[in-house]
Amino acid sequence: MSTLLLLASSLAFAADEQLLRFGLSVDGTPAGSREIRVRYLPPDPELGGFETRIVESVMKIDAPMGASRWTHTHRCNGRSTDAGSSFTCAVKENGASREVQGRRNKDLTWTVTVVDAKGRTSRDLRSSEVSLSSMDLLDPTAYLRLLDQPEAALLSAESGVVLRGPVRDLGESTLQIAGQTLPVRRLGFSAESTTSTFSYGLDGLLLAYEMVAAGHTVRATLTQPPPARDFGDVMVIPFGGEGTSVTETPL
Repeated sequence: MSTLLLLASSLAFAADEQLLRFGLSVDGTPAGSREIRVRYLPPDPELGGFETRIVESVMKIDAPMGASRWTHTHRCNGRSTDAGSSFTCAVKENGASREVQGRRNKDLTWTVTVVDAKGRTSRDLRSSEVSLSSMDLLDPTAYLRLLDQPEAALLSAESGVVLRGPVRDLGESTLQIAGQTLPVRRLGFSAESTTSTFSYGLDGLLLAYEMVAAGHTVRATLTQPPPARDFGDVMVIPFGGEGTSVTETPL
């Protein structure tokens, strides 16, 4: 009996997960890879009964940028519930290392800490100063905060900088991944000299993205369709509404 109870307990608190593997290209040339792992923990009554999602991102890219090269590696971890979120991101870019930590508090304010060669700096940001973080863009539920306002303030988990700009609902599309056609909803975000496009599946998973900056295009393409969740609730995002329906050709 005790063995059965132990087994049942371990299954009850086991985490479901989905692993996404992306190939990265710069200006059409393969330049690196990225893995995004989304883990789901069952709701905990002691934490308000909210589902907890843990997002891990590991990225490596090495690409020529004109007369120089751009090298970037990172390992980021985010934790999110409907009540709050936090992240830690260790980055090495062009030989320089830094660590960024962020926490969205219950009152929707943010606390951000950056540790780099200059030392350690911390600051508190009002809720009006940050809409969501770049780690939230990888979360199947939290990314929807990008649509809360016509303009978003995006906290970069990789740099600690807040990017502010307009958000566009680009409508429905289809994406070809390993011979399969998947419906997606495309969202656009522009800030300073960077324009980004994100494509999300019916279950909220990020399936593709593209960033154009300084005349260069960085594109992420899934190598295989995402695995389905095998337990718990799946929030299917209904498509339709604003935006223009388009068909996206294979990347």
